[in-house]
Amino acid sequence: FDTQYYTDTRTVAADRVLANTFYLYYPGNGVFESTNGGASWTKVYSGTISPTWQDDSWNSSLQSVPGEAGNLFFTAGSLGGTQPDGVGFYRSTNQGATWSAVANVQEVYCFGFGAAAPGQSYPAIYIVGYVNGVYGVWQSINNAQSWTQIGTNPNNSIDSINTISGDP
Repeated sequence: FDTQYYTDTRTVAADRVLANTFYLYYPGNGVFESTNGGASWTKVYSGTISPTWQDDSWNSSLQSVPGEAGNLFFTAGSLGGTQPDGVGFYRSTNQGATWSAVANVQEVYCFGFGAAAPGQSYPAIYIVGYVNGVYGVWQSINNAQSWTQIGTNPNNSIDSINTISGDP
């Protein structure tokens, strides 16, 4: 159901806490949930997550948060510009039923998770993209409330970064 075979769309995710629970995002249609290992699906959210269906259909990614039942993050991914296009970074804390934009994040090429920082209970979140209009590799250790730049693209000379993960 993805629009082109050559896009980098990853829109199926297993809940890392709730057994046999999977989420699927169908661009322009909505989010579906299965609680029986994929045997049947129920639509839990209708429509697009980011501003338009076209944004969601190219390089989107949906992931569940380790250790957090029903917590999901979504990005439409890079749409190929040199400046952020404002498609945003979105989260759901209720199994995909509602979505909210993460503040100050304009575009995310990829994202992943790591162990919670000392004194924190929520996993660290890592993104490659734009925060407050600045491109880089970013980390949040406080549940996406603030971001610290931990890397850049040296001289803009390397290819785009497509995956990122922290130490679990």
